[in-house]
Amino acid sequence: MGEFTCFYCGSLKDASESSDEHIVPSCIGGSRNVTLTDRVCKKCNSFMGDNVGLPFCRDWFIESARMLAGVAHRGKRPTTFMGELIWDRPEKTGVFLLEGGAYIFVIDGRDGVRRLAVGLDHTKPEMMDLVRRVIRRKFPGLPIINDASLHSAYELELANAVIAEGASLRIKNQISVVAWHREIAKMALGLACLTLDATYVSSPGAALLREFLHENDSRKRERSLLRGQAGVGQEDSASPLTQLVRPGGDEHLLALISVGDKVAFSALLFGRYENTVEVDATGIFHHLLPGTAIKGVCWIVDPEAKTTNGPLPIEERIVRRPAPA
Repeated sequence: MGEFTCFYCGSLKDASESSDEHIVPSCIGGSRNVTLTDRVCKKCNSFMGDNVGLPFCRDWFIESARMLAGVAHRGKRPTTFMGELIWDRPEKTGVFLLEGGAYIFVIDGRDGVRRLAVGLDHTKPEMMDLVRRVIRRKFPGLPIINDASLHSAYELELANAVIAEGASLRIKNQISVVAWHREIAKMALGLACLTLDATYVSSPGAALLREFLHENDSRKRERSLLRGQAGVGQEDSASPLTQLVRPGGDEHLLALISVGDKVAFSALLFGRYENTVEVDATGIFHHLLPGTAIKGVCWIVDPEAKTTNGPLPIEERIVRRPAPA
């Protein structure tokens, strides 16, 4: 490859600045082939990873949905951050849920020391092994206050307080709408650049998506002219794309669709939560999409198997409903 125009900044770059980018993030099952591109520069790849991909993949709702779907990330078993424990103590305590129902409590002590407490079924050796692996990977070196070793009076007090909470945990969690908006916009830009004519990379629609993605000031993003909506955690069985196409199970459906003469991107995540964003409003690119009655292409992503099928003409995926008797 010689010089290339970066999908994410629109600048002409030397081949030495190219990097491999997973347009569909691997944390939700994006595969390493179909939606992989090398038309992204290293600087943009790093920026998108830190400011777009990471907040999205660590969002509480995404981690929860990923765990329920059995999606490992980079070979690691899912660990879900459930939120902050609400209890009658001053210590800030984060609660993580592991497969099999084990909990890890991350406690910021009054003395400035961070400690762990673990809740699990000790009759299940495999669960204990999983907890140990997660602690080594995610919380290395932090002391566990409810194990068999000796602890200070303060640590024993904390351990007893956690045990007293039992199974009736009160947890405050938070879904990041911003993280969803930016990740959907990033997938829209990447897949549109990958699929449409090369002139789309320098089009007004691509520029609008880039402006939204690169802006870290939330107030400026809110003033963006980018059009779309995010169905964060809201299952809508009457959403337009769901009515037409049902991938099945926890599969994701990603689609570029012609709406009139405009092009929109729609992401139906985990088979339930639909998000849309406008890709082009000029009417220049819709004719590049296949189809007659409904023009568009789609990708089906199996998050557990980490396989991607596509791009397919979306008309081939239409749910055919029987004619009324």
